[in-house]
Amino acid sequence: MSILYPNGVATDETQTLLIHQRGFPLLVQPFRQTHRISIEKKALSPGIIQLLLLSSQGQIISERQVFVQSEKQATAHIQTDKEAYTQREKVRLDITLQDEEGKPVQGNFSLSVTDNADILPDSSYTIYTSLLLSSDLKGYIEDPGWYFRGDNNARKEELDLLMLTQGWRKYNVENALTADYKRPSILPETGQQITGSVKRLVGNKAIANAKIQIHIPTERVLEEIRAGEDGRFKFDSFEFPDSTVYNIQATTPKNGKNVLLSLDTVAFPKADQIWPIHSYIFQCTANNIYSDLPASVEFLDKTNRRMTYENGVRNIFLEDVVVTARKKVYKTPYERIPSIITIREEDLKNTPMQDLPTFLNSRLPGVNFDIAGMANGRAIIYSGNKSKDLEPRGIRIILNGFPINDQELALLTLQNLRIQDIAQIDYNRHETDGLAWFPMTGAHFIAITLKDGVESYDYIPKNIRQIQLLGHQKPATFYSPKYETPQQKNSETPDLRTTIYWNPNFQTNRRGETFVEFYTADGDSPYSVVIEGITQKGRLIRSEKEMIVRE
Repeated sequence: MSILYPNGVATDETQTLLIHQRGFPLLVQPFRQTHRISIEKKALSPGIIQLLLLSSQGQIISERQVFVQSEKQATAHIQTDKEAYTQREKVRLDITLQDEEGKPVQGNFSLSVTDNADILPDSSYTIYTSLLLSSDLKGYIEDPGWYFRGDNNARKEELDLLMLTQGWRKYNVENALTADYKRPSILPETGQQITGSVKRLVGNKAIANAKIQIHIPTERVLEEIRAGEDGRFKFDSFEFPDSTVYNIQATTPKNGKNVLLSLDTVAFPKADQIWPIHSYIFQCTANNIYSDLPASVEFLDKTNRRMTYENGVRNIFLEDVVVTARKKVYKTPYERIPSIITIREEDLKNTPMQDLPTFLNSRLPGVNFDIAGMANGRAIIYSGNKSKDLEPRGIRIILNGFPINDQELALLTLQNLRIQDIAQIDYNRHETDGLAWFPMTGAHFIAITLKDGVESYDYIPKNIRQIQLLGHQKPATFYSPKYETPQQKNSETPDLRTTIYWNPNFQTNRRGETFVEFYTADGDSPYSVVIEGITQKGRLIRSEKEMIVRE
């Protein structure tokens, strides 16, 4: 590489050449007008590198982007156990990863199998375009996969022109050289955390060294931390499943409860990338007027046709039937439960009682409030006989759609609620009917819906909060039916899958081998098998294979 000067007049100033890739410096070297520098391509990783010519004050004089293509790539070899398959037949794919020398390598990759009649592999956006090209350039690139299809000089020249025209904006090198760093507003997430503050109810003054107790019932965790001098606290370095309930209570250093506990809300980065849609079709309407429709509409129409004519049977749809009866309107979603007991606003207005627990004891069969049982760890709110032969069943409370899982907090909330603020009460008497609100176990519950304009948090003590964080979830397995028995294979239910198989995380053994098994669907179109991933040494992988499926 060399430098061209305006009018051919060189400067006497000593300049510096900086070469970096994805923010990692590769070379920093003084550069005079008589110098020429050569860099071995083997020392560079595939992708975009940036060359900067800096003045003696660290200012950018000139810059150039260059794309480094890798001639050494890992390959995934896909071998089917048969040349062709029939409908609902078992398929075995043996997969071997090899480097450029044919030696086995270990790696992680994803695998997808799709029906070519409905979905063709996307060659415009691949693992190469995402990691090596699009992620380091600002702006929209039309068909980035074009630059990676084939190895010819024309594509290399076009790729170099793209480097000259597409702006680089991911790293502000000039600010970094002058130590003008910009701290990100959202730091990398290394785990879950709960942050907030504790203040006095009157005067809004921070309470130094306040006590914060965090109770996680399902995980049997009880922690106590202290706020700082400014009343702020942070509880971190933990990771629990999604929808875990956290009960948080704040007090003064001397256990006073007349405080305001505030929790910080979670901030997420804004999605500002809008991809243009160019895939349109033209459809002739009844009046011979052509209208453009998105490709998604075409796909849905094609899916509808498959469902209509699948297996040689055409479905005939009858004319629409207009139902003139008035649809039953439910005020709450709980009313749809067949065994629900509902107390409506009219009944609540006519009661002379002012205490909600006493009112519920009188109107809901089997409901009791065991205040004394709190000290002994028994259910505070229970249903059933308290005799030795019948164990009481705990009842959960839902306030304005939000489950209150802590029994002590539930009882305090009920004791503070005013009957005149309640619009409706629904009592569910069967655990299985509560699975929609308590998915893991189901529950008996009392759902209280407040009137419009009445906020539920007004009845919860100001020093107590209950939240649920976004945590890790149990991995879901992609649905892939099995046809192992004659009854399953001869089932009349059509198999209209468009994605036949998908697994986002495969790993090979030390010999670079693994395998996958699945069953074909009812179509007779070829399948496309696509593998994308990365080896342990950072080599990218992308391979495609077509499978033949016959009727």
